[in-house]
Amino acid sequence: MPLIDLSVIIINWNTKEYLSQCLHSFFETNEGITCEVIVIDNASSDGSVEMVTGKFQQVQVIANTVNSGFAGGVNQGISIARGKYILVLNPDIVFKPKTIQSLLQYLDGHKEVGAAMPELINLDGSVQYGYIRRKPSVAQVIFFHTLLTPFCMKNKYLVYKYLESVLNSNSTQEVEQIPGAFTLVRREVIENVGGMDSSFKLFFEDVDWSYRMRQAGWKLMMLHNVQALHIGGRSFVGARNEWMFVRFNLSLIHFIEKHSHWCVAMLVKGILFANSLFVVIVQLVILALYFGKSRKSQLFSYRRHIQFLQTFIRSVIFKQDIPLYAGR
Repeated sequence: MPLIDLSVIIINWNTKEYLSQCLHSFFETNEGITCEVIVIDNASSDGSVEMVTGKFQQVQVIANTVNSGFAGGVNQGISIARGKYILVLNPDIVFKPKTIQSLLQYLDGHKEVGAAMPELINLDGSVQYGYIRRKPSVAQVIFFHTLLTPFCMKNKYLVYKYLESVLNSNSTQEVEQIPGAFTLVRREVIENVGGMDSSFKLFFEDVDWSYRMRQAGWKLMMLHNVQALHIGGRSFVGARNEWMFVRFNLSLIHFIEKHSHWCVAMLVKGILFANSLFVVIVQLVILALYFGKSRKSQLFSYRRHIQFLQTFIRSVIFKQDIPLYAGR
């Protein structure tokens, strides 16, 4: 199979307008690159497929009838991609001039680097934080996935030691993870470590992929002064808060189980379960003691913990398959 410079794989679910903007910006800023663009649509109901086929005839569309998840969609794209490099992309990315060219040039000159990303920026031009995270650990779970989170987030030492990498905007830097929103990876890396793990139904599929790349000896880099606009989380607008919370925690547990000793996984599961159980018990006591207008807001505030406990028992203890919510 003859290789081209670049294969772009965009995973879409009900983000038609953002997808259109993303495709427009890509084709406007990437002349001179031999490339193909593949859109994997995960059973959208907003006319995304019709928009792409009507406005972007040069784009190949795979229209799934069921939501295959982010990792499943990425692997679908990889299976037909012909590029020397593979760009995995969210549809809420807007390209700037020379972004792709700079990344490709850097990878061509640094063979030890398996994947690279630009700085992700907000609408106002500021650099986004929170996307470059450290490998999940017991300390991270305790400080940033329990009731301690609001307090620990105010402590920069804890944040940068256990949760986020320090972004140095003055230099290109090696990172522990590259977010699935924008991952440019060598074909050799995929041949080495495989595609994304589709057992991650939602969240942490990019964390797992990055971890496997680093375990295989590849470096992951974020390039200074190479930027792309990232609107962020558009597939989840309107999604229920409790569903997001449950899915995130289940994927966190799955990552720990896959890459840590069984006793560490048991500890993490115990921490998350105990945290949610404590929240529910405390809120039930409050509801029993106080009535009035505050009751409704209190009930909503712990609904996600109730759902997590229920789903935890079903999926972790009884090993039932939890279907992917139609959110991605």
